[in-house]
This record gives sequence, C-alpha cells and structure tokens, in this order.
Amino acid sequence: MKGYAKGFLGLAGWFALIQGLMGLGGRFFTDTEWGLLHRWVDTPPLWAYVTMLLVGAAVVAWCEMDRKKANAG
Repeated sequence: MKGYAKGFLGLAGWFALIQGLMGLGGRFFTDTEWGLLHRWVDTPPLWAYVTMLLVGAAVVAWCEMDRKKANAG
C-alpha cells in the first residue's frame, strides 16, 4: 500500500487499539465505560472491546512493518 491509504489505515488501527484499551479499562477498573463505542452501540459486550484491541494491534503492526520495509529498501 502507498500514500494516504496506508496512513489512513494506520490511523484507523490506532483508533481501534485505543478504543479497545479504553473500553476494557473502563470495564475492569470502574463501573462506567470509557471511549466512544458505548456512545454508538448500546452496551457493547466485552468481546467487542477485545476484538477492537486485537484488530487494532494487528493493523498497527502490519502498517509499521510495511513502513520499515519501505524505508529499508
């Protein structure tokens, strides 16, 4: 991937990663939910936050590896 698409995909990955972390943090440490997902979907299940965290981490890792590969050669 090149250009704006890779940058946008990396940004979306970071967004998903942070929302997953915030949702899990809110569920485990307080009685309220943090982040934006609970504002868009009425009481999302715990697996939704875990899925967002894992998908976001995978997308960010893929974009970073692709960026390093492009810079190396």
